[in-house]
Amino acid sequence: MTSSTDPTSRTAGYTLAELLIVVTVSGIIMAIAVRGWGPMLDATLSLKARAGASADLRVTVGSLLEDLGCADQVIRTGEGGVWIIREEACARALGAWNGSDDPGVLWTFESEVLRRHDLASTANIMIAPLSAFDVTETEELISVRIAVGEGLDASEMTLQWTL
Repeated sequence: MTSSTDPTSRTAGYTLAELLIVVTVSGIIMAIAVRGWGPMLDATLSLKARAGASADLRVTVGSLLEDLGCADQVIRTGEGGVWIIREEACARALGAWNGSDDPGVLWTFESEVLRRHDLASTANIMIAPLSAFDVTETEELISVRIAVGEGLDASEMTLQWTL
């Protein structure tokens, strides 16, 4: 059996200095990675908000167009909403005809929430959270501006109905 008494020889392993260097370099790399995570997370959340706002706008426009497609009369209400009275054939097909007329569909906008009230069935449906539902009327047409989101995430559409 031989034993080594040479102080320069060492067994397998790492010195404390080597481990400290590795830990320091790893910490620096992690700090850089974490700093890059914030903007990436912000961009992801912004994209998700835009997609949600776009979906809300599509649902709102689709529902309003369905009602306008059956409209016999479109009346702007004093509260900034729209009252849509359906044609007889359409109201009968929907089961909304009461024998002499159609009570219609009332669209209201309060506290950034758009609601659709089918007055024949008393259904009250929250359509979407919006940032604007502006109704303007001239002698010839009614315009409805629908907006969702804020800032760079904002989208809007204007529907016009000829009287």
